[in-house]
Amino acid sequence: AGGASYTPTSAITLYAKWTLTTVRYTVIFNSNNGSSVASQTVISGETATKPAAPTKDGYVFAGWYVDSELTDEYDFSSAVTNDLTLYAKWTVTVPTDISLTNNTGYVSLYTASGNYTLTSSNSLYLSWTSTGVSSYAIYINTENDSSTATEVSATSYGISLYNSSTKKYLVYNLDISSGCCYYFWVKAIVDGKESDFSEPVSYIQELTASSINTLLKTKLGAQGVCTAFKPSSTPPSDSVTTYVINYATNALAWAEDATIYYYAAGFTDSGVGIPLPANCASLFDSCQTLTSIDMTGFDTSEVTSMKKMFYNCEKLQTLNVSTFDTSKVTDMSWMFYDCEKLAEIDVSSFDTANVTDMSYMFRGMYSASVINLNNFDTSNVINMESMFAFCYGALTEIDISSFDVSNVTNMTEMFYYCRKLTTIYSASNADWKSYTTTSVNMFSNCDRLIGGNGTAYNSDNVTASYAHVDTADNPGYFTAK
Repeated sequence: AGGASYTPTSAITLYAKWTLTTVRYTVIFNSNNGSSVASQTVISGETATKPAAPTKDGYVFAGWYVDSELTDEYDFSSAVTNDLTLYAKWTVTVPTDISLTNNTGYVSLYTASGNYTLTSSNSLYLSWTSTGVSSYAIYINTENDSSTATEVSATSYGISLYNSSTKKYLVYNLDISSGCCYYFWVKAIVDGKESDFSEPVSYIQELTASSINTLLKTKLGAQGVCTAFKPSSTPPSDSVTTYVINYATNALAWAEDATIYYYAAGFTDSGVGIPLPANCASLFDSCQTLTSIDMTGFDTSEVTSMKKMFYNCEKLQTLNVSTFDTSKVTDMSWMFYDCEKLAEIDVSSFDTANVTDMSYMFRGMYSASVINLNNFDTSNVINMESMFAFCYGALTEIDISSFDVSNVTNMTEMFYYCRKLTTIYSASNADWKSYTTTSVNMFSNCDRLIGGNGTAYNSDNVTASYAHVDTADNPGYFTAK
């Protein structure tokens, strides 16, 4: 005992005694030119502690890998059984906060071909939050698909650094004058490596009503061979030529079998209206071969002007405007002017509370026998000039009993040449002569017009002085409803 010698006197068995020795391994973190990360000493069989992510300008840390080729990501729940070197993986920081604005000024830019004037119709400002690097690439597409996007360069569109501190670029040689859709993406570039695409930012400028009108007449046959315009619940076939009429919804129009169809996925196939622009003036102006127009596939809730919307649709016989939301409309002048073949129009559902101009609204509807104006709110209307003029073919009576003309100043030729009109129904207390400032020829050539008490039309009495209920004591041309 205690290391003293011992002489056995018989056979014995000796037993070894062991003391446990702790084995430790070293885990080295190679940050691949990022900020340094301290090594760790780990007892065999235990796990390494995942360190705080290192940093590197222009890059985002993407994990620790067991191989320098960065193919096998390390699992920090694994037991350490040998010395390890782990390698940091980095990805180039993706630009964020992409924004796009119209170039509202005029900038002279020097290009290889000389001075180029950047205006609001050919250039856009594109900017984003800097990722700490100096090189970026901008991509553009007319569809929301980065895989087919084109890098903006001097040979495609055009690009110029406008403000280096905010990474604000001018992209030029664009056609944004009317009706376009562009998507932009940005990539950061570091040491020849590109980031992933940023989130897209889009610039959409919807077609104006005038541009849609041009498409209808020059491309879709509304002034040639097509007789109908209506929504489709199914998309067009690949065999037809389509035209975009609304970029936000990718609404398409095409001509097939003498009919112009319009369609947008999630809209016309789901009972949801395609939004129309605020200014719908002249939308169907002079679409002279259309006999039928169905507007039930459109959303008019943001429309403010319907001036000349169906102007000179001289062959139009059927018009469905039953779904129109006109709550924001202020101008309905010339709306149905010269719709000669339209025999009946029901606008009783129109919200006209904000309308100020109804001049020439129904003028020239020669075939109209019924113009349903029930519930018309005219309290803000100022101009009713020629509103029903030349409705001489079939209109025998008209009900304007809901009319409030307290703000109307112009009634010139309001019923001019309504030669078959016999009865104008009004509110029992209607007396308009004190409101209007001009009413020249208001009832001229209404040869068959008779007031409720029997007062017959007289060519000497054609102004607003006779725009009241006819009584024995006060002759007029209105009949109390």
